[in-house]
Amino acid sequence: CGEHCFDNNIVTCNTVAQTVAVTEKKQRCGPDNSLQTTKICFTYPDASWVCREQEEPRECDRSSVRLVAHEETMPRIECQQSTGPPLCIPRNCRLKGNETDCVSADLPEQLEV
Repeated sequence: CGEHCFDNNIVTCNTVAQTVAVTEKKQRCGPDNSLQTTKICFTYPDASWVCREQEEPRECDRSSVRLVAHEETMPRIECQQSTGPPLCIPRNCRLKGNETDCVSADLPEQLEV
């Protein structure tokens, strides 16, 4: 009676260590005039970057800005897609669901400021 065949895409990901430049903008803020990180930027080996600023506005002394830079080793996720043998079912049948099965380990931790 024939079959319907579907692609069987498989994505495999792993983590690889990378050195990231971290630059923090610190200022004296609040009633206690303590030194606080008000902005943090991450620069990656491919020269891409991302910055995050503090979420809640604070009263900070603009003349007290200090930049602190250091390097950290952080994980990078690398993924590769491959194709397995096609999934074939008889024409008079249909797939029960379209769910993806995932196995995960060693995913990077979230860094919070």
